[in-house]
Amino acid sequence: IFSLNLRQASGQSPVYYDFHTASLLIEPSPTHGFATIYDKDILIFAISQLMAAKNTGRGISKKIEFDAVDFLKFSNKQTGGAQYRLLKESLARLLGTTITTSIRTGGLEQTNGFHLIDAYEVIKESDKDYVTKWSITINDWLFHAIEANEVLTLHPDYFRLRSPLERRVYELARKHTGNQQTFKISLDRLKQKTGSKSARTSFKHKIRQICETNHLPDYTIHYDDAAGIVMFENRRTEPTTSTDAFPFDEKVVRAVVRVAPGMDVYALYERYRDWADLLPDKPKNPAGAFIKWCEKIYDREKYTLGLQ
Repeated sequence: IFSLNLRQASGQSPVYYDFHTASLLIEPSPTHGFATIYDKDILIFAISQLMAAKNTGRGISKKIEFDAVDFLKFSNKQTGGAQYRLLKESLARLLGTTITTSIRTGGLEQTNGFHLIDAYEVIKESDKDYVTKWSITINDWLFHAIEANEVLTLHPDYFRLRSPLERRVYELARKHTGNQQTFKISLDRLKQKTGSKSARTSFKHKIRQICETNHLPDYTIHYDDAAGIVMFENRRTEPTTSTDAFPFDEKVVRAVVRVAPGMDVYALYERYRDWADLLPDKPKNPAGAFIKWCEKIYDREKYTLGLQ
């Protein structure tokens, strides 16, 4: 679901997958678009809060109240004022994205529809300039998974990965490697599982780049071109102290929010980075170039995205 986070670049049409015995329909919010992989950070944070409560014998419920600063620090985000607006937009995308699944077994078809979260609440006192209460209500499917301990822990450095593909590849490695020393998967199967819409050659190039940088938490990744096999090697790592994954400060974030309202700043940065890598000369003012690029993208796509 969250591998669709850059689909805003190509419109807001629903996406349909057919897996023979099951199908999946993903529909965006009419006004906010698809939920992104960065919006997923909110769900990861909610899961961590509920699992911590559960592991200490405290009762849990579908509704989680939280402090925005705690979430921003947890997910390696800056804590300036623009981030609160981005958080509200993330909540709106999670609520607005609709999932419809159908499972066909024994001549019967069961269809289920749900939102990524059931509700959210942001309370701001009229005489104060800050939010006094944040909360989300997760859906039944996620809550039952937490009750049954069917969730995986993530390395803290997961939140330092800004590339959506890197995040998705790490999630798949975490899920399938388990306690094994290695996990192997064909390039084509990995492409299918990530939900990538890139051409095979482009996807292979991106996987090679991930192998070269080799900074996935917990796993070393190798690609065998002759066999078309991607291999993950389990390793133990400690959280890093690098803070340069998103290279701009809060002032730049506020500027992007101003020129591209309703768009995900981090998803925009990932697209910008791919574009900037193709430039023969690097911009003398990277922050200014990024802001100007975001403004152009917003002007070009705002009608498609329903943001006008």
